[in-house]
Amino acid sequence: MTEEIHASVFINGNPNLRAGISKNHKILILRECLRFLNTRSEISIVTVRIEKNSDYTNDVFEFAWKLLIQRIDNTLKAGNFPGKLKADKGLIITDNTDEIKLRKLLRKMRRFNFVPSKFGRASIDAKITSIIEDPVSRDSKSSYIHQMADVVCYFARQYYEPNKTIRKKGLRNFYIANLGNVLNPNISPRNTVNYILEQQA
Repeated sequence: MTEEIHASVFINGNPNLRAGISKNHKILILRECLRFLNTRSEISIVTVRIEKNSDYTNDVFEFAWKLLIQRIDNTLKAGNFPGKLKADKGLIITDNTDEIKLRKLLRKMRRFNFVPSKFGRASIDAKITSIIEDPVSRDSKSSYIHQMADVVCYFARQYYEPNKTIRKKGLRNFYIANLGNVLNPNISPRNTVNYILEQQA
């Protein structure tokens, strides 16, 4: 219980676990993490994937976070998280990241947040109203929630970019195979692969 679960290190690195766990057992641990999440009725997973074009010169960090924040806010307003309460509010708790930059982005999105309208070319001002406070940062070493999020993100990425071990073990579809009950199907008006919102930057 004192070891940090870090998926990429478990699969490709040497996490130096005290118990000397084999790679196969590390994979089983990661699978059980996903299966545990899949049994939880209060969990709803929203995942976005950004494909960066070679000529994209803007800030991918800001682009990705803006998309994720917008989707979380929309999902809260629509009552599409567990409980289906449109009055729900959210709080973003991040792993260690550029906290100042993210805080500025969220504050800006609360003041004005122009997004393309699905009914035409004009943009609409979809201010963020359902996310309270500024983002809170936590070190994943002391947060089981962040360790679980790390496992989820790792296997979401492996669907698109499977590494050697994932290909060899046939684990490319671990994400959908073990999380089907808790992936949020409402993040996009169109069907998405594995309920992952895909966006090109």
